[in-house]
Amino acid sequence: MQANVRGALGTQIFDLAYAVHTSIKTNDPITKINVNTGGKTVSTTKIDWLSQTVIPPAPVKCVNSRSKQGVWDKIDRMQELSNSNIKSYLALCKPVDLNNHTILHVRGIDRQLVDADTYVKTVLMINDPNIKLLGDDQELCKQIITQSGMGEYIGKDAVTDWYTCIGAKKLYSAFTNFALSAMLFDRHKPYAMIDQSSSNGPGNIHKSVYSAVQCLFDNYFTQSNWIKI
Repeated sequence: MQANVRGALGTQIFDLAYAVHTSIKTNDPITKINVNTGGKTVSTTKIDWLSQTVIPPAPVKCVNSRSKQGVWDKIDRMQELSNSNIKSYLALCKPVDLNNHTILHVRGIDRQLVDADTYVKTVLMINDPNIKLLGDDQELCKQIITQSGMGEYIGKDAVTDWYTCIGAKKLYSAFTNFALSAMLFDRHKPYAMIDQSSSNGPGNIHKSVYSAVQCLFDNYFTQSNWIKI
């Protein structure tokens, strides 16, 4: 079997997890993994994140194509994956350091789904003066910290931030595969996502994606819920 993944770090993790699930179900071993970087897309999707985060079950190569496993494309695929032992499919590259943080992941540069004011209200709702923020937009994170009067920005690079999310005590976010994929490796952690009705930023995600997240909430993440602002 050839596994086709596409997207940034979190989406690649989900695509690979679904490929491994399919491989096991069909008894068809994965012999190679393509990171498909073709088409008009952002720079973060043109990187092999898999080799930096997990131990791939086969060689990974970036190719100029648009193929993908498409686990987010159809609800039945996520339903099937969410009912499986996802964590057993992929081994992490390194041990996870438990950090005891309450973390809000902020998605800003790559399709901002939530505006600054909603993030501020989320921080105030969480009401933890020691809350940590990280994400791809440091300036947005600092704005949220200033306006809410609490929090600390601890972002570094994408891979370090991803492992930090896995090691967190509690995790919050808007929709992002970055945080969701980190949750795959610690599914019993308290996790909450800003719901679609509260996601009023300049970007948008189809409602079917939120239905797919609900599959994870119902079947895999044991302490998950929605945030409505």
